[in-house]
Amino acid sequence: MAIDGIGAGSGLWGIQGMGNLPSRPEGVEGMPFPEDSAQVSALGEKMQELATLAKDDPEAFKQATAAIAEDLDNQAGEASGFKADALKHMADKFSEASETGSMEALRPDGPPTGQRGGQAMGARPSRDAFEEVMSIMTTAVEDGLQGSGETAA
Repeated sequence: MAIDGIGAGSGLWGIQGMGNLPSRPEGVEGMPFPEDSAQVSALGEKMQELATLAKDDPEAFKQATAAIAEDLDNQAGEASGFKADALKHMADKFSEASETGSMEALRPDGPPTGQRGGQAMGARPSRDAFEEVMSIMTTAVEDGLQGSGETAA
């Protein structure tokens, strides 16, 4: 399943490989990516709504992404290990999107170093940890959209 609106094949703006973290956390070289996951679909839909908001109401987009960044940063502070690192990384991306008013900040950073053939090397976080991060992010984006006045379909 492709997630459109952010860029076909873009992964999930930096979450797919998690090797995209600016400073790779100890033991996190990559992560599973359940492409058919309902959480990925829900988050993809919310990100599409966010992209629409960026075009239609840039100020509301800035407010929504600032709220999302704050929520993810708070959640990162309560987590540990992979979850904390992933949430903090995404909080930083949403903060940048809020400052710039652009979805560009939410695009992937590029392929992580140390990968061959699209396969991440090294230890991977559990599927449960990945899905929990996806759930937290989906809720944060949904809440940010609702706070901006954007109504979810």
